[in-house]
Amino acid sequence: MATILIIGCGWLGRSLASSLKLNGCSVLCTTRSIERCVELSQDGLDVFQYSLGEKFQSKQLANIGTVVIAVPPSKDSDYLQNLSETTEYLREKRIILASSTSAYPSSGEFSEDCSIKTPSNPTVFKAEQIVKRVAKHLLVIRFGGLYNTTTRHPGNWMKNKSEISDGWVNMITEEDAVGVIEYFISSKPNETGLYNAVEPGKIKKSEFYTLACRHLGIPTPRFKVINESKWISSEKLRKVGYTFKYSHPTEVFK
Repeated sequence: MATILIIGCGWLGRSLASSLKLNGCSVLCTTRSIERCVELSQDGLDVFQYSLGEKFQSKQLANIGTVVIAVPPSKDSDYLQNLSETTEYLREKRIILASSTSAYPSSGEFSEDCSIKTPSNPTVFKAEQIVKRVAKHLLVIRFGGLYNTTTRHPGNWMKNKSEISDGWVNMITEEDAVGVIEYFISSKPNETGLYNAVEPGKIKKSEFYTLACRHLGIPTPRFKVINESKWISSEKLRKVGYTFKYSHPTEVFK
């Protein structure tokens, strides 16, 4: 059985590693700090200390089949260069890059075939292009905002806010974010290209965050009507066979 290497064991990476292991996969993780290594080891995960840009030992990559890069974009001046160097070491492997819908402009409706001239987060878009130039077998997944109903509850983001701008919500639950990656590992092992990963169904922030606040029993802020907003389609992901746990974001808080 080939081992899955997860570079970056933060919120998404850790959840993915635990789920893959529970499903019987061989998983190896990396994290930057020795303290985090100890914590992950105590959780039963195989892990070693690693920072982007560093060389790998040959034994660390000996049985690696798929690599998931789940390192959030950094403001560090050497982030993109380090990402490029890490990808160079892994160029023969199948790489799944966990990216973000912030690669798209800040307003408009977007699918995977839309051209991008003004990304809302240029670093995210540049990171994708760097990995794309180097990797031979690359799958890029642009995730919407990641959340769950416990440790990353969107209602908590509304605390102490009196007013926010209304607009379309582009979010994805922790369960589905992990589920999408697992789907491409187990069911679509040769898939490459680009996929958006956001919960299906159009919903405005006013409805979504009202439900989230009610779920926590906290006040709901006011919502300011705006003329421009961003909506991301995940139709391509559904067509390739992935089934979302929730067919619409309103189902999450029931």
